[in-house]
Amino acid sequence: MADVATTPRYINPFVAPATAASLDQVDDGTNATNRIHFRPCSNRMHDKYQREDERLRTFDSWPLDWLDKQELAQTGMFYTNEQDKVKCYFCEVEIGCWERTDQPVPEHMRWSPNCPLLRRRTTNNVPINAEALDRLLPPISYDICGSNDTGELEVRAEAYSEGRSGMMQSMQPAATTENNSVSNISSSEPCRRAANSTHSGNYFPEYPEYAIESARLRSFTDWPRNMKQKPVQLAEAGFFYTGVGDRVRCFSCGGGLKDWDDNDEPWEQHALWLSQCRFVKLIKGQTFIDSIAAVASNAKGGESEEKPLEVASPSSPEVAPAAISCDVAPATAATRIYEKIVAQTEGAGNANPAPPASLHEEGLCKICYAAEYNTAFLPCGHVVACAKCASSVTKCPLCRKPFTDVMRVYFS
Repeated sequence: MADVATTPRYINPFVAPATAASLDQVDDGTNATNRIHFRPCSNRMHDKYQREDERLRTFDSWPLDWLDKQELAQTGMFYTNEQDKVKCYFCEVEIGCWERTDQPVPEHMRWSPNCPLLRRRTTNNVPINAEALDRLLPPISYDICGSNDTGELEVRAEAYSEGRSGMMQSMQPAATTENNSVSNISSSEPCRRAANSTHSGNYFPEYPEYAIESARLRSFTDWPRNMKQKPVQLAEAGFFYTGVGDRVRCFSCGGGLKDWDDNDEPWEQHALWLSQCRFVKLIKGQTFIDSIAAVASNAKGGESEEKPLEVASPSSPEVAPAAISCDVAPATAATRIYEKIVAQTEGAGNANPAPPASLHEEGLCKICYAAEYNTAFLPCGHVVACAKCASSVTKCPLCRKPFTDVMRVYFS
């Protein structure tokens, strides 16, 4: 097994770069033994290595004929001319001490799981063969339960998406005319349920490394102390600090907010300016979003009309065209989940009743064991997690299968 060659470097991954485009390249990674922050574009002594052909040229004196140098170059690596050490241009991880059983991509993923190139994020990579690279890169799939991430704070006046101008979508903040349908399912049975479905499509957070609230919170180390919005509030609302002014980003939709006023409340601003955010829909619900939109509409004046429109994250599912047009998961999907939940409940009712303490424990989230479970994963239908934990994973904790959607379930 190859070993990571870098020494631990504790670098703020969100130091303000010279341009917005370079800010978008910022990422961090987690080493198996030492937490290492990678700042992909922080020190560009080898700017030409954004090109695969230039990276490949560095392997002229590569000592390991059994390790595919072309694959190394394809996936961002260039040879450092030190023994068998290679370095990734995009995440700056250095890997050496290769063994014959090692493969470039798995080892790269092992030591730098959040490499922007391997995660298929927007980079300045210039491949020789884009189709070959696409076949080589791992599919977009995360299993980040328990990973570290940072973020908090909310912004009000502006939403932005730095370095992603080509993918930006302009949208009105939580317009009152927006009617995202809610699948209300009722039954004559004693157990009645109502399920709120988020937009259909695969769910992948834009910044999975910040899906855990504690990780978002750690990003606020340099948050301006004079701000009325506190890191705990912001992190809870899904934001992490970018390190620039009072700018924050949502880990889920990737949308950003800035220019906070003293009276701005993070959850409200998140719902107002990033109304399509899946995290907001899951945690707060569509009713909350609609109420914020209604208040904003009633109080709308010249100032609010001049505010920049919402900028959606490019790759998050909630800002895909289907989401923007307010498409939702088919009612049949919600119906299937509802029927499954009812069947499970009826089955449990026929069994011998358990003590109250056991019943309470049965209803706890199987990830945090602190809150009650209130979400269903699609298509498996398992109801095992609270909304906050469900937003931090991309595989069902019970069956370990990737899910394509999350549905909020209300028990009565």
